[in-house]
Amino acid sequence: MDGNRPPAIDSRPTLQLSHADPFSHEVEAYLDDRSEVERAMPRPEPVSRFSTWLHTNWAYLSLAGGLGGILAWFLIEPRISEQTIGQPGTELVGFLLFPTVSGAVGMLLGLADGILCRNLGRAFLCSLVGLGVGFGAGLFTGFAAEIVFAIGATIAASTLANPGVAARPTGITLV
Repeated sequence: MDGNRPPAIDSRPTLQLSHADPFSHEVEAYLDDRSEVERAMPRPEPVSRFSTWLHTNWAYLSLAGGLGGILAWFLIEPRISEQTIGQPGTELVGFLLFPTVSGAVGMLLGLADGILCRNLGRAFLCSLVGLGVGFGAGLFTGFAAEIVFAIGATIAASTLANPGVAARPTGITLV
């Protein structure tokens, strides 16, 4: 670089307009489009606070998850109670308790997400995926919980002074 010459600020060619260019049809069409874009927009109608609250993702997803838990309770409750635990035929219902709850919660979470997107195909697909993932996660965590419970019950039973054949720990030993 020569020390006596100032550096070039912009090396792009300059735009040259003739006298007729500002009055051409293309320029008029562009200006009409710009005036449409910049026109004053009407104010939106006010929305209630409840509607605004309901459309937040944490609100509708928590409601959908709660409804999923209630749905699972409706499915499981008639088939199992404290009096029927341990009787033949209730082991499967007891085993499927947690996967059913987590599957129903996942199904309704996916359904709510698809409905709020106003896409019924997505709602159906998301509910099936939620059901499958929830049920699978419930099965996996059910197995893990059974292992942890068996280890804990063994440790608690070892602290009993005189364990019977079918003794289960109670009280503080159970905790």
